[in-house]
Amino acid sequence: ALPIFGNKRAGLETARQALAAARAAGTKDVEAEAAVVIGMTSGYLHLNDEDLHFIREGLQIALSIDAAVIALSAYVDLSDQLTLVGRYEEAVTAAAEGLDLARRTRLTQYNGAYLMLNKAEPLLRLGRWAEAERVLAQGQALMPEGTFGAALYVLRAELDAMRGRFD
Repeated sequence: ALPIFGNKRAGLETARQALAAARAAGTKDVEAEAAVVIGMTSGYLHLNDEDLHFIREGLQIALSIDAAVIALSAYVDLSDQLTLVGRYEEAVTAAAEGLDLARRTRLTQYNGAYLMLNKAEPLLRLGRWAEAERVLAQGQALMPEGTFGAALYVLRAELDAMRGRFD
């Protein structure tokens, strides 16, 4: 929880220790999750290609061991980080791949709304408004709660404003 809610630098160090321990013990699920956490956390501190490498590495490990929940988290983090640096096409692709996995594994309720948000935002930035609108509608149909649910409506309002729809 440190990387997400607390001191990101301390959390990053803890995740690095977890990654080293997981590799030494051969626990692939912990290795995958730790790699994703390292990439996500360091990305929020100073995003560079090495941070993306950690997320991608964790994603590949998770996929190789059929750890769908970890892979979905990796897709969320990867698409988010790619959007943050303006790599919108790659972000759309990562979110779409995550949504495909969520549908195949019947985990759309788990991270589906977040992945739809992470797909819609770069679509909006790319000017692909019709696609963004469809993805936002699909996300809203899941009736997500909390931050992700609200973010879908905020992004939809942004799209409506860009189109001149203020009603």
